[in-house]
Amino acid sequence: PTLSAIRGLTYNSANIIDYQDAIAAETTISDITALQALLDNVDASVSAFVAVQMAATSSNALNIDEPTLSAIRSLIHNSANVTDYQDAIASESTITDLSALQGLIDSVDASITAFAKVQAAATNSNALNIDAPTLSAIRGLTHNSTNMIDYQDAIAAESAITDLTALQGLIDSVDASVTAFAVVQNAVAISNASNVLTATLQDIRSLTFNQAALNDYQQAIEGEASITNVTALQNLIDSVDASIIAFIAVQTAATSSNALNIDAPTLSAIRGLTHNNANISDYQGAIASESTIADVTALQALIGSVDASINAVAEVQAAAVSNDANSIDSAVLLSIRGLSYNANNLLAYRNAIADETAIADVAMLQELIDSVDGSIVSFATVQTAATTSNA
Repeated sequence: PTLSAIRGLTYNSANIIDYQDAIAAETTISDITALQALLDNVDASVSAFVAVQMAATSSNALNIDEPTLSAIRSLIHNSANVTDYQDAIASESTITDLSALQGLIDSVDASITAFAKVQAAATNSNALNIDAPTLSAIRGLTHNSTNMIDYQDAIAAESAITDLTALQGLIDSVDASVTAFAVVQNAVAISNASNVLTATLQDIRSLTFNQAALNDYQQAIEGEASITNVTALQNLIDSVDASIIAFIAVQTAATSSNALNIDAPTLSAIRGLTHNNANISDYQGAIASESTIADVTALQALIGSVDASINAVAEVQAAAVSNDANSIDSAVLLSIRGLSYNANNLLAYRNAIADETAIADVAMLQELIDSVDGSIVSFATVQTAATTSNA
C-alpha cells in the first residue's frame, strides 16, 4: 500500500522484501526519481539472479554475461573471469541466494588466482610456495596433501602447465609414482619383489629402466636393505643394467675364445661377483678357454678356480724356493688349472719340487711333473727287467 500510494511509481509487488532491504541500505532517497531508480535497480537485480538460478538448474550458463552479474546488487565479481563463472554456475544444481552465488564466485576467483600461482611456479621452476591451501583452492582439483613435496618438485620440473586438466594429470602421475615407489620399498622390507612389475616401475616418475631386465631388478631389490628415494632406485637399476651388459661381454668372450676386452671394470660391474684385479690376465685366459658361461654363478666358480690355481702355484713356487715341499699335497696340485699329475707319485713330486730353486710357471711345473712321471715309469721298467731277468 505504501508504494502504491506514491504517484507515478512503478514496482513489482513480488519484490517487496528486496525493496525493503534496498531502501534500508540507503542513507537517503532524495526524490521519487531516486526511489524509482532504486526499485528498477532491485528489479534488474532480481531478474538477473533468477537468470543465474535458471542457468544452474538447466546446467547451461552461457547467457550469464558481465551485464547480468553486474546487475545483481552487492555482487562482487571480476569481469575477466566470466567464462569461469559460467562453468561454475552450470556445474551447480541450485543456487539458493545471493550469499551462495557470492561464495561460488569467490571460490572461482580464488581458484583462478591459485592456478595462476601454480603456472608461475612452473615457469619459474620454483614451487616452494605451492602448499595444500593453494591446491585446495583450485576448483575440481583432487590431490593428496601428504604428497605436497612431491607435487612441488613435479610442478617446478614443468616448463608450463596450460590448464587444470594438465595440472590434474601431473598430480595424478605424482600420486601414482608415490604409490609405486612405496610398493618397491615394501618389497625391500619383506625381501620379496614379485609384485614389482613393469607397470610399477613405469609409474615412478623420471625412472628409466629396461623391461627385459625386470627379473634382475626384482632380485636386486630383494637384496637391498633399504631404498631411500628414487635416486637410490635409479642407481640400483643402472647397476643391474651395467651388470647385465658386462656379463654378456663375458659370455661373448667365452663364445669367441677371445677375452682380451674383459678388464677389471667389466668384472667389477657384474653384481655379486668377487675377483682379484691382479689376476685379470689369468681370468682372460680362463674365460677364453670356456665354450660357454651360463650364468654369474658359473663365472664366479671359474674365477674362484683361477684364484685357487694362482694361490696353489704360489705355494709350489714357495716350496721350491724354501726347498721344503712337505705342504704340497694332492689338493694343492688339483687346484692348479691345466695341470695333469698322478696322485700316486706325490712323494716323488715333493722331492723334485724341493730340489728346484725356482718354478717359474705352470708349464715349468708340468714339465717337472712329467719328468718325475717318466722317471718313475722308466725305473719301474728297470725293476721289471731285473725281476724277470730280461733286460
